[in-house]
Amino acid sequence: MAPPVAITPVIPGTPVPSKGSPDTNLTAMALEHKLEEAKHDVSAAAPGVQELDASKLIYKLTATPRTVPDPVAAVSGSETICTDHMITANWNVATGWSAPSLHAYGPLSLMPTASVLHYATECFEGLKVYRGYDGKLRLFRPDRNAERMLMSSVRISLPTFPPKALEQLMLALMAVDGPKWLPRDRPGSYLYLRPTMIGTQPQLGAQGRLVESFAAGTAFFVTPVSLIHHRGKDAAIGMGDNGEGGKYTLQLKQWLKDIMYGNEQHEWGVVVQEEQ
Repeated sequence: MAPPVAITPVIPGTPVPSKGSPDTNLTAMALEHKLEEAKHDVSAAAPGVQELDASKLIYKLTATPRTVPDPVAAVSGSETICTDHMITANWNVATGWSAPSLHAYGPLSLMPTASVLHYATECFEGLKVYRGYDGKLRLFRPDRNAERMLMSSVRISLPTFPPKALEQLMLALMAVDGPKWLPRDRPGSYLYLRPTMIGTQPQLGAQGRLVESFAAGTAFFVTPVSLIHHRGKDAAIGMGDNGEGGKYTLQLKQWLKDIMYGNEQHEWGVVVQEEQ
């Protein structure tokens, strides 16, 4: 992984670091530069350096599938029961990303000196896949989570990746595990997804790993929202359970729930093409 990050001031007019020098600034100006550079790197990788490519996904289905628990046993919030598979991909400074692999869920192997254990070189996202009342599986706005994860990785100098590739890998995993773990006779249930990137290099250097692991749940939950930014405008919404503000809040929650479970067709509800 990159050396321990130091926060240093940026003076207006100071040249940005060159490609060959470590960029350890975490000021707003430095982060903006990093994000712009990351976008360029993602869209135009150097010769011989591979981008994360979902089309190269290798399928190694488990020979020992797990038993799907009773809905009562899979208590929402515990997130201790996981599905059959996970997807992993390694990153190397010389060659870039390896072909991602869908394989049996299980433990990871880490050296005691792995940078994630000492410098917290990791980032993650959390989202859900819903079994709709129309029988379809949907991820709710996975593009936003993938884009935010890229921003997080840039902030801590972990490898960059095309957000679309991460979104496609999550859809691929749910296409395999979704039909079994979210059967059509259980509409209104969901699985929780946790894409995670961790630094596994046992010494200071530019190494990293993208690891995706997923946990199962059965309950429904909507995070309260008090401010929405839509088409360039901010709209404040009251969060009380009485009065007009509360009425609008309940309408918003119901609208989001309808999108998640297929009662409302919207671009935010990305349908999973399930394995037959």
